[in-house]
Amino acid sequence: DLMSASDDYQDDVVDTIQEVIVPKLQDEDTDEDVRDVLLSCLLKLSGNDAIAETLQSLVSNMVRWLEKNPENHAVVGVLVAATGNRKNIRVLEKQELPKKVSLALPEARSSADMVRYLHLLKIVQNMARDDAKSAATFKKFKVHTDLIKETLQLLGPKKGLNDNMIEKLVATMSTVDALMTHEPSVAQEAVKRKYHEQLAYIHLLDGIHPLLISACFNGVLSILQADLPDDEILTNQMEL
Repeated sequence: DLMSASDDYQDDVVDTIQEVIVPKLQDEDTDEDVRDVLLSCLLKLSGNDAIAETLQSLVSNMVRWLEKNPENHAVVGVLVAATGNRKNIRVLEKQELPKKVSLALPEARSSADMVRYLHLLKIVQNMARDDAKSAATFKKFKVHTDLIKETLQLLGPKKGLNDNMIEKLVATMSTVDALMTHEPSVAQEAVKRKYHEQLAYIHLLDGIHPLLISACFNGVLSILQADLPDDEILTNQMEL
């Protein structure tokens, strides 16, 4: 792997991306199939901080691509990577990405395309944790309300959860946690819907996947750490 071989190789890769790939992606005449291949290549390298920096010049293009084709996995996947960088988040917030993602979530949730849905949830997580304005927009569009409701519905059976259901549950719970970071009212609504009671009950059941148990405890912890007016009463209600 050239990115991990040495700093010199990493610099060469970054220079190539900036000088060759980025201009090609910015060119409006670039064929969509070619663009998606290039985006897929960037996505494979996106775990590297230096690569995340190179995405800054593309964030405005990404939002336009998402508007044009919200079902494109390559575009949504690279947006996940881009929102892992705080500087990118500031630009994407101004480009109204939180609003666009909020509006795309209901359709993605009802479709059979779970990959896209999970990617959109990851974008919400990244932006809500690092940017209060983004968190406020997600709250305005009631993203938290839909996710709390979905989580409670998925937790209903408890037993017999398949791998896909567990993956979706972990994602929805992690997203609710992220939305609580800057918006205590999200935690208040969760308590009102007895969300915390369902999460706290999970550890009493047999055969529950460890990832699900971990996500449940993280959810309870997020509520306890939120700036709630009655958090002492809430603590006494927890039967952990």
